[in-house]
Amino acid sequence: MENAYDVAAAFRRIEDDLIRSMIRNFEHHKAMEAAEGIEWTQWQIEQLAALEEFKRRNQTKYAGEFKDINESIERIILHAKQIGMDEQEMQILNAIKRGAKLTKGGMTGEFFKINDRKVNAMIQATADHTKEAEVSILRVSEDAYRQTIFNAQMYASTGGTYEKAVDMATKDFLRRGIQCIRYRNNTYHSLEEYSEMALRTANTRAYLTGEGEMRNAWGEHLVIMNKRNCACPKCTVWCGKVLIDDVWSGGSAKDGNYPLMSTAIGEGLYHPNCKDIHTTYFPDLADLIEEPTSDERRAMEVRDEVENEYNNAQKQIRSYERLSKYSLDEENRVNYQYRLSQWETRAADLKEKFPTLGKEKGRIENKLKSS
Repeated sequence: MENAYDVAAAFRRIEDDLIRSMIRNFEHHKAMEAAEGIEWTQWQIEQLAALEEFKRRNQTKYAGEFKDINESIERIILHAKQIGMDEQEMQILNAIKRGAKLTKGGMTGEFFKINDRKVNAMIQATADHTKEAEVSILRVSEDAYRQTIFNAQMYASTGGTYEKAVDMATKDFLRRGIQCIRYRNNTYHSLEEYSEMALRTANTRAYLTGEGEMRNAWGEHLVIMNKRNCACPKCTVWCGKVLIDDVWSGGSAKDGNYPLMSTAIGEGLYHPNCKDIHTTYFPDLADLIEEPTSDERRAMEVRDEVENEYNNAQKQIRSYERLSKYSLDEENRVNYQYRLSQWETRAADLKEKFPTLGKEKGRIENKLKSS
């Protein structure tokens, strides 16, 4: 597990395995069809027994996989912090070569302790939430299995084959996937989506903590939001601006007539999944402060709109991949395969216009991947 995307990929494989195992049981334990119709009673008894085996298998099989993933979380976050420290030291040493007058020795032991507590609390919170989500993905898959057992007979009452009845009972579940996480805005998400967001956010904060520690060691507390990395319209108001980092490097209002980082964060900067980043600002090097032009801001908005459309296309692709792969009825599989090809074409068209779509994982995650 090298970064948030590797963890997300691991959870995606687990989700696919859970769905495949459930559908395999419906395929192998087919209800008998007689002249008077499909025999559902005996089938339900057999499927309920299979559900219990499904639950036992999952609890045993995934315990080890979840343990490996959970153990990797601490390593990934601590690695992000170390990269932040190393890169910040390189930036400061390069600034000294360019003429910046810096003197090391500003960090206190108490500052170290505070930052360590912050990082440890972040690791614990990320791990705890992930463990809760791992329990949830098994519970939701079991609930979906149980609902299918009882809903299939209801759908069969409208006529049609066993395969069509099961497909109707699993259709909504396959379209959504195992959405086991509810956000505060009452939207539901998969464990893959949640883990990527949570760990990527934690990595960003750990990286910035490492940067802040090294910056504070040299008595530097001013940062500038990089215009070239600004990818989020929510944060464009801060792009190109100098801030006092009172969050990660112990700055305060005494460091100059600039806004505080805590103020910017309070207004939305560094929101979950944010791709923006800041670097140290050295006033005596007279670095040019460039804020985005109106055209650049509009380009960011357009880029964000296209990225949202592309992400939606990717979600639809995942939905129709599940439907075309796991539907039992051949006619249904053909129809879903056609819809899948339509969404794949749409995603390819967007990718042709914006070749970097899907590749921008954020500077910090790229650093974790390459190191």
